[in-house]
Amino acid sequence: LILFILFSWQCGVLASACSNSASYILISFLSGAPLASLDREMEVFLNQMARYNRIRWYKCLIPITNATINLSGGKQRQLYDSVLGYEDDEHNLNKAFEENDMMRCGIIVTIQMMGNFIFRNTDNAIALLQKYETFFAPRPMAQLCTVFGTFYSGLLAFHIFRETQDRHWLDRGIHAMRETETWAREGC
Repeated sequence: LILFILFSWQCGVLASACSNSASYILISFLSGAPLASLDREMEVFLNQMARYNRIRWYKCLIPITNATINLSGGKQRQLYDSVLGYEDDEHNLNKAFEENDMMRCGIIVTIQMMGNFIFRNTDNAIALLQKYETFFAPRPMAQLCTVFGTFYSGLLAFHIFRETQDRHWLDRGIHAMRETETWAREGC
C-alpha cells in the first residue's frame, strides 16, 4: 500500500494519494504501529497534503497527530496555515459535523474513544458516547471507523458500567460486543 501511495503522489493522482495516505495512517495507528515511525510517515503525508492544498484530508489526520502526541508525550506539530484552529479536536469535530464530513467525524470520534479508554477518562467518555449515539446512529460512517468505533464504544461502555453500575452502559457494551461478533463471523 505504501508503494502505491508514493507512486500516486509522484504521478499526481492526488485524490487517490490523499485518501490512501489517510487510510494507511489510520489503520497503522489503530493497529498499534510504533508511534515514532508513524509520526515520521504522517509528517511526509501532511507536508504533501499542504503542498497540494488538500485541506480535507489534512484535517482528517490532525486527530491522529494529536493522539500520537498525547500517547508519546511529543510536542505539537506546526500546522499548515489553512487549518489553524483545527488542532483542537472538538473544533475539528464540530466543523466536520457542520460540513457533513462523516469520514472526518468518524476518525475524530474513534480516536477520542480510544484515548478516553486508554486514559480512563470516564466523564469525557460518557459525553462522547452520547454524542456518538446521537450523531452516528442515523448516519453511516466509513467501515473502518464503524468497526473500531464500535469496539472502543463497547470497551468504554463496560468500563463506565463497572464504575457506575448503570445498566444502560452494560446493555451498550453487550450490543457492541454482539455487533463485533457478527462482523467477525461474517468476515467484515
